[in-house]
Amino acid sequence: MTEQTDDDLEDLFGAAREGAPAPSAAFMARLQADARGAQPRPRPAVAMAMQPAMAGGGTMDAGGGFSDELGGWPSLTFLVLVALTGLWFGVAAPGSIGHALSTLFGGGVTIELVPSADVFGSEGL
Repeated sequence: MTEQTDDDLEDLFGAAREGAPAPSAAFMARLQADARGAQPRPRPAVAMAMQPAMAGGGTMDAGGGFSDELGGWPSLTFLVLVALTGLWFGVAAPGSIGHALSTLFGGGVTIELVPSADVFGSEGL
């Protein structure tokens, strides 16, 4: 087999580009008609009624239904509860959490962050 150079390859690509068949006018007309038929039809313009800012009646609805967007008042209540719990966990020192756990479970609670010094699990063999 003969070795081809980049110039030979460019000549082959050039010949392929020149010999590309052009689509017929009838095919292009059918293609454009199919494309226009597949496009969605435009919707008629509808005038939107302006809603008052306090439509829900609450103070949290000042943003135009903010509590409804989050799922209503039960969801907002839970969101506030979770936020306050996170704030309590963030502010409470680790010693006071241990004290709360020992009070809750009645006795000393030990939490090991690293269960043992046996890294490879060969202690029980």
